[in-house]
Amino acid sequence: MGSLRVVAAGLALALVPAVAAAQPNKPTPPQMQQAGDLVKKAIAKSQAGDHAQAIDLYNQAYLIAPAPILLSNIGSEYQQLQKPVEALKYFCKYIEADAAGSNASYASAQAKSLQIQLGNEVDDKDVCHPLPKKAPPPPPPPDGGGGTGGSGVTGTAGLGGSTSSVGGVAAGGGGGGDDHAKPGATLEYVGIGVGVVGLVGVALGVNYGLKAKSLNDAISGHKTTDPWPDNIDGVPIGQWDQQGHDWNVDTAVFSIAGGIAVLAGGAMILVGHSKNTHAQTEHAMLVPTAGPQSAGLAVLGSF
Repeated sequence: MGSLRVVAAGLALALVPAVAAAQPNKPTPPQMQQAGDLVKKAIAKSQAGDHAQAIDLYNQAYLIAPAPILLSNIGSEYQQLQKPVEALKYFCKYIEADAAGSNASYASAQAKSLQIQLGNEVDDKDVCHPLPKKAPPPPPPPDGGGGTGGSGVTGTAGLGGSTSSVGGVAAGGGGGGDDHAKPGATLEYVGIGVGVVGLVGVALGVNYGLKAKSLNDAISGHKTTDPWPDNIDGVPIGQWDQQGHDWNVDTAVFSIAGGIAVLAGGAMILVGHSKNTHAQTEHAMLVPTAGPQSAGLAVLGSF
């Protein structure tokens, strides 16, 4: 940008006599010399980073010898000051004063860039006059009114050694759109989630059962004449009894809890499906719960 301003300033000095000749009261030689000195000072101030002072000096030179290219220089200085509105004004002044001038392409490109920066749409053929802004689209129609809260029903499917308690507040039904068309859809989705968790619990129970059986078979099938190994399936010899017991307990807990969750999920799916035929809404939430020795789900909502 600095080199462009220096070139533009040089051109401004070269154009001063031609511009002056076109004026009713053309500048005198001393005035042209004075304008040239002001332009040199403006260039020095710009290169030193004092763009505000450079603008003032360019304006003084323009009042003495109104060369249009000085307007483009002023626009560049305003760009350096991060003042896009003022910069756009002076680039457009230059284009209006000398549309076929040596700096016209540069000024037009900068004007277009500034219009975009200001959020305006612009026509390449007239960069100084932004296009009318399009009217925003109309707002969407309001949704249907929400329903009132129902009584809370909390169901839990515990997965662990003990059942953890869950406190909750029933969420009221509401909304429109698909909820009115399928009032039981939410309950169906919750039922699917509970069923999936139940299947996971059953799978865990089977896994623990296989581990317990493997450990028991290894102990039962051990030959008394052979020395006992230090561990079986990664379980140290001193922990065989306790680990086997824990795995048996986990097998029972996860299998039973998982089976209950599968049944509960299936029941929710059936109830939700049946509610799709009635003109009422509901809201249900699947809330995961956890404790030191347990994990589970809580279903909160009005059914």
